[in-house]
Amino acid sequence: MNFSEKECSVCGEPISGRTDKTFCSVACRVRAHRQRQVESIDVDFEDVSSTKLTPVTGLLPWHEPAPPASTPLSVVSFQPVSSASHAVGDYMTRYRAEQAAQEAEQKRRHEEALCREVHEHYVQAIEPFLEYEGQRLHMKQLQQLLDVVVDAREDYKQHPHLAQPESVARQRLNDLWDVAQELRETQQEAQSSFFTGQKARYDLTKKWRKQLRERLLE
Repeated sequence: MNFSEKECSVCGEPISGRTDKTFCSVACRVRAHRQRQVESIDVDFEDVSSTKLTPVTGLLPWHEPAPPASTPLSVVSFQPVSSASHAVGDYMTRYRAEQAAQEAEQKRRHEEALCREVHEHYVQAIEPFLEYEGQRLHMKQLQQLLDVVVDAREDYKQHPHLAQPESVARQRLNDLWDVAQELRETQQEAQSSFFTGQKARYDLTKKWRKQLRERLLE
């Protein structure tokens, strides 16, 4: 076998070994091969963007261009994102529903407590008014009854069911107004009664008395 030294046509390094060797290494042989492939292809650089390149044959496996990403890969990559979005959407829907239910329950409890509270004020005003019916009361006593009724009426304006036309709450609010008016008229009568020591009495109709007693029940 003949051996000689000559330069590599790619890198210029000396070649040792067989006389038929034209490259100093495998890497230079590959580079030369690729260069020949490029030179053999006449490409118009203005149309490069619209030209679909094809894999170059003859290259070593580790130098072959990677295949383009296929559509199924992109579809698969988006599926988890879509599923996660649906999961988050479902969670937020359940969360909002639970929050709305909790708020509704809190509102209901608050309204029930407020109804009980203002009704107690109604009872505290109406019961003494019924109890002292027919008795001659001094102006100071009448004023004390009137103060309780006026305060109860102001508190009763907070009743959450007043907006309902057929609610008994509206009737009770009107009761407090009527009772206050009755006490004011009785006060005026007592003020003008010098011979009775500024005392006066009030009398209720049977119908009104019955209505007040019925509305004392919650």
